[in-house]
Amino acid sequence: ALHNMITIYINTFLVAYILNVSAGNFFNVALYYVIAYSMMIVSYTFFSFLICKINKLTIMRTSIICSCIMLALMAILQSSIVDYLVMISLIYNFSSGMYWSATNSLSNELVRGKKLQSYNTYNSVVSSMTSIVIPIVFGSIIDSSSLFVISVFATIVGLLQIVCTFFFDKPGVQHKKFDLKGYYKTCYNTGHKKCFRLLFVGYLIYGLKDAMSVLITMLIVLSFKTNTSLGAISSLISCLTIALLIFTNKKHGNKMAPYFLLVTGITLISMFCLIIDINKVFIIFFNICYATLLSIVNRSFAVKRSGLIRAIEKKDYIVEHQALTELCLNIGRTIFYVILLFASFSSEIWVYKTLLILSTAFISLYGVFGYLLEKEYEKILIEREFKKQIAQMIEDHEYIVPTYSNPHTHNVVVLDSCKR
Repeated sequence: ALHNMITIYINTFLVAYILNVSAGNFFNVALYYVIAYSMMIVSYTFFSFLICKINKLTIMRTSIICSCIMLALMAILQSSIVDYLVMISLIYNFSSGMYWSATNSLSNELVRGKKLQSYNTYNSVVSSMTSIVIPIVFGSIIDSSSLFVISVFATIVGLLQIVCTFFFDKPGVQHKKFDLKGYYKTCYNTGHKKCFRLLFVGYLIYGLKDAMSVLITMLIVLSFKTNTSLGAISSLISCLTIALLIFTNKKHGNKMAPYFLLVTGITLISMFCLIIDINKVFIIFFNICYATLLSIVNRSFAVKRSGLIRAIEKKDYIVEHQALTELCLNIGRTIFYVILLFASFSSEIWVYKTLLILSTAFISLYGVFGYLLEKEYEKILIEREFKKQIAQMIEDHEYIVPTYSNPHTHNVVVLDSCKR
């Protein structure tokens, strides 16, 4: 919840502030994110090597301290923040790479496989609850006072985050070294290759469509004019997201998969309405559909991201698995923001609508890949359960059939057929 407060500030209101200061031109926003996610790729990969040797909690705390330094700088700079975008982007995303390399590995190690669905549901609920109140508060404060007040508040929140890390359990998985070659041979290059591919390509598409949130933030700011309106719309969507997450918490696998295609279709319809006529009603309608799609598909991908490496029982490669998944995500983000950067040189409305159409294609693909991944992952879980049952039968000697001719040969044949 505390981390989400800072994320809301950086990814929503900082973007809106930069857009306002830049008189509606999104070149500076695109530049900020191109630098941001390029740095994330470097930082996350670098710290993935280090967390095999250094305590993950130490890395997490260090990253939060770096974020606090950046927030303090923002409080000092205020209206001059646009002149220091490169520096702010480098510092924040260097610390973000550090933070997520530790956090993703910790959550994968500490949360048991059977609890992944509930963990990701309530993790999303807590984030959404934060997103109900904080956007309205932040928007109102920025409109009535200045960026300085919010930056100071966010710095205090960062310090509280550090305190919270002292209540975490110690990770139980020890990693000898960062071994991508071993990960490829042991995990990816097996009979489960299709599931890994769906996961990686899904996260690449997620990165490509992730810029949509920034495009929508721009639309809201330019259409509604105030940060208070931006906060109110964000809060409304968070309330709806919480209700949906709780409603669908017990559904998974084949029961959940059809929802992906249904919600993807409705989101596409809302997007086409927005492309035809960019107005306030269609902006809100699309935001609701888009948030609905993300809430269920994101949770599904998050469960598979952590659960896949557990399902094939290769927890020794958690760090490598998380690093490759994050790499796909940030490559997708960087590609789209480079496109957005070039698009910023034109003020024509058709350019903006083309970006929306491109994002629509990625959104639909994201929903479809979520559907396919859910189906493929279910097969792996069934296979794992079958192997456990066979192993239990062998342990209980249920495979042995009485025979008087050649018992040793008979047992070997039955055991071999069980393995097959």
